[in-house]
Formats: sequence, structure tokens, C-alpha cells
Amino acid sequence: MLFLRVLGPIEVEVDGRLVDIGGPVPRRFLAALSTTLGSAVSDEALGELIWGADRPQQVGGTLRVVASRLRSAFGPAARDLLQRGVSGYRLEVPPEWSDSGRFAASVTEGIRALAAGEAARAERLLADGLALWRGEPWPELDHAPALPAERTRLAELRDVAVEELQAARLACGQTAAAVAALSEAVAQAPFRERRWELLALGLYRGGRQAQALAELRRVRELLVEELGVEPGPALRLLEQRMLEHDPGLLTTARPRPPADGAVRAVPQPVSRLLTSFVGRDRELRLLTELLTEQRMVGLVGPAGVGKTRLAVEYCATQEDTVDRWVVRLGDVRRGDAVAMAVASALGLIHHSGDPAAVVRRALAVRPGLDPRLRAVRSRHHLAAGGRRDRGPPMAAQCAGAQRRLRSPLVPGHGRCGGRLVGALPG
Repeated sequence: MLFLRVLGPIEVEVDGRLVDIGGPVPRRFLAALSTTLGSAVSDEALGELIWGADRPQQVGGTLRVVASRLRSAFGPAARDLLQRGVSGYRLEVPPEWSDSGRFAASVTEGIRALAAGEAARAERLLADGLALWRGEPWPELDHAPALPAERTRLAELRDVAVEELQAARLACGQTAAAVAALSEAVAQAPFRERRWELLALGLYRGGRQAQALAELRRVRELLVEELGVEPGPALRLLEQRMLEHDPGLLTTARPRPPADGAVRAVPQPVSRLLTSFVGRDRELRLLTELLTEQRMVGLVGPAGVGKTRLAVEYCATQEDTVDRWVVRLGDVRRGDAVAMAVASALGLIHHSGDPAAVVRRALAVRPGLDPRLRAVRSRHHLAAGGRRDRGPPMAAQCAGAQRRLRSPLVPGHGRCGGRLVGALPG
């Protein structure tokens, strides 16, 4: 069996034996193939990843020599895993034969275990996953311009694992250890609100209520001063529960749904930037007029012109803002994460299970719900559901729960990268 380590300097083991894969070129060759395990990489792409602008004149011939040497290093047991096809070279190994694949699987399973109340198992899985990291992924390809996205994905997953590991430790009663780790974690990534939430919770459970509230004030000041935004719903709700001395904060049990089994959205104020909003009175009036007649209004313009800000200001300045939500998808990179973003915007932050199902139930139990505006800052690949001419699955599911809701999540169209605002008349 071949095992590939890419979370740090690249290493290859064959049947438990560390393989000498040679100098910089074969290492870069192998690193390039490991970025897309099981998929072919063309000669042109390999040439760019391995040599950049200094590629040799005969790239194909050079790659054949490098591949032959690597097969010899792998030995008879694994040489056939490095394959050459019509589309290029590929390393035919499953994700679980790499540390990056095992890391992702451990984090996913650990988060599932934590949601199911299996805190000890979650702690073990998340700690095992993080232990696989030996450094930055693929340091051999630091010069490659096409790699940052994959590195960013793994780094984000690692940040999540760090946070949820401490959540598992808090659930196991390891308060002191979690607080110590979280104090370091917030210093390393001060804008990740989940870390502050867990730190404050740990301090509160450790009998340090004043310091817990002080940390919540500190993160609010940081967000307001540096980004001009208020803390998210999770931090606001935690502070409120602390001030009310909610006994549920002292227990490690998972939050329970309401006795009747219903899921209810928590009214969330629309967060506005603290900077002044001037010069858009005409657009606000026009938006108000259009939304009295149309179900949907599109805000279209170049990136950075202020489409999202206009939608937020409209939501925040209306008298009936209870049933208005702004779902921010600017940092969401996967379609399956849209439902979680919608659930968070509705304040459904203490419910486990399928986020889409939670949102549907929350919408279904709100009598007289007036979904006048759902403002969504989206990207084509998130909202289109595979096609630009039909609404995404999340919109269809919400519409099934509330008949008056009509496709709140729809893609922008046109070359200018527009964002659309979904709306309904009262």
C-alpha cells in the first residue's frame, strides 16, 4: 500500500517503508499529482506546476523520465499506481491513502460525532486529524499560482477542526485545557467568532463570568473598529444568556428543541455597517416603489459598487424588520453550505441536523410570515443549482414550507457580476 503525506514536506510510504523520491523535480511532480488524486494532470499543467516559466523545451520527454524514476522508487508493489493516460499522468490512489484525505474524513466524522452528543469520540477524531499536520501543504509548489484555492480549503478545514476540538473538550468537561487552547486560538485568528464564543463559554463554566463578558465586549470592539460590523447572532445570544444567568450554559448537554418539536427562527436585527450611507436616497426610494409591485428586484452592477450595502440598508430602514433577513454568501464556497448560512441568518444556531430541514420547519411554523425581503449576496455557482435558468434547491425547499415565498436565492446574470434581491409584496 502507498501512503502519501502532503500536509508538510511531501513523503511517500510503501508498505510502511519511507521511499526516497529524489530531488526537487520528482518531488514537485509527485506534489502536483497529489493535488488531484485519481484525476489526470496534463503535461502542460505539470510543466507549469513543476518548472513555471523555466520549463524545458521537451516537457513530455522530461516527464516520462521523471515518472520512470518514481515508479522504480515505488517498487513492484506500487509502481502501477503512477499511470499515464490520454489526458496526462495521474496517481491512482483513494483519498484515504493520503494524510489530507484522512484529515478531511476525521474532521467530518468528528463534527458529526459532536452533533450527536458523542463528545469523547469527537475529541479523539479531531485530535487525530490535526496531528497529521506537519507544516503547510505542498511547500514544494509555493511558486504555483493555481494552488492557493486548495491550500485555502485545507486551512479553513483545519481552523474548523481547531475550534470544534475545543468545543468537544468543553463538552467533556475539560474546561481549563479548552480555555488555554482557545486563548491562543483567538490570538492566531482574531476574526473567527466561533473561537471567541467558545472561549467566553469556557470562562463562564470555569466560574469567571466577569472575564467571559469582558471577552465578548473585547471581540465586539475589535469587529466594530477593524471591520465596522457587529458580532454575529451566536455571540449576541451568548452574551444575553450570560446576563440572564441561563443555567443551561453550565451544562454540557446538547440544546434540546422545543417540547412541541417545532423549530422557530430567532428574530435577528439586520447588521448595518457603522460608516455613513449617503448618496443613495434615490435608489432606496426606487427600491421601495418596485418592491410594492414586484416579487423580485435585481441589483446589478460591477463588483464593489454597493449592491449588498443597498440591500442591507433597505432591510434595516424598513419599519417591519422582524421577518427580514440578510444571508451573506460572499465567503461560502460550496453549494451545500448555503443552507447553513440561511439557518444562521434566521438565528437557528442551536439546532442540529440537516440545516435545510431546520429552515423549512422554521418557516412552516411562523403564522402570517411576511417574507417581504430575503437579500442574498450570492455567486453563480452557489445559487444556480447547476443551471442559471432555474432557482436553487434551497429556494424550492423554502417555497414548499411557505407558499408565499418565491425563489429567494437566485443567481445574478450578465457580464457585470450582478447580485439579485428576492422580494415579495405584502
